[in-house]
Amino acid sequence: MRHACSFMCQCQIIFLFTPIACISGAPMPRLFLCRRHGWWRDMAQHEEDALHTFVWRTLTMLLPDDAVPWSSENRRNGAREGARRKARGCIPGIPDMAVHYRGRVLYIELKASKGTVSREQRALHARLRAAGFKVGVCQSLDQVLEFLRENGVPVAGKVMA
Repeated sequence: MRHACSFMCQCQIIFLFTPIACISGAPMPRLFLCRRHGWWRDMAQHEEDALHTFVWRTLTMLLPDDAVPWSSENRRNGAREGARRKARGCIPGIPDMAVHYRGRVLYIELKASKGTVSREQRALHARLRAAGFKVGVCQSLDQVLEFLRENGVPVAGKVMA
């Protein structure tokens, strides 16, 4: 499978999959190895992107019609774009996803298996919790579904492993 790594080398990537059975039947990429360059320091970002996509696609199928999920793009795109975002009022640490359900908002921060919450994310999550919102930090679809169920959002399915 061809994949362009972050350094535009068009190298060959080996995908190692976790045994997750989902509605789509497609396994979720877990680890990435570049045959040409070895492990990259940004491979965790690829893993987090894959998790984000997988969770989003699954939520669009499992959430009830009166739940409104949205996803945000929080990627760093350099100083110039950072300045533009700051001027528009964008703040760092915004969770990756939110689910609006019957007058409530639940925020979901997705992290790769070895990912950590940044200082900015911790600070904003604390502010959101102080304002009465629920914020979940999840590393898998199963954790996302559990977080939603614990907070009263009905989910139409479950992860089978």
